Amino acid sequence: MIEQPDEIGWTPLFHAVAELDGLAAVKALIAAGADVHRKDSGGFTASDWARFEGKADIAAVLDAAMNEAAA
Repeated sequence: MIEQPDEIGWTPLFHAVAELDGLAAVKALIAAGADVHRKDSGGFTASDWARFEGKADIAAVLDAAMNEAAA
């Protein structure tokens, strides 16, 4: 279920980014194995959405997880 997308390609990780105070949820989803590289139907990652919404703290956590996963 952690990777189950909705009709626009958003997984729980994307929805956590969109929440008012989603940092804790984002961290929990990453720890549970959420795919930080996944893109939605528009080609954007959760990190992209965090930046679009001005959530630099969440974007930084996602970027670190993306870099860690790539290493």
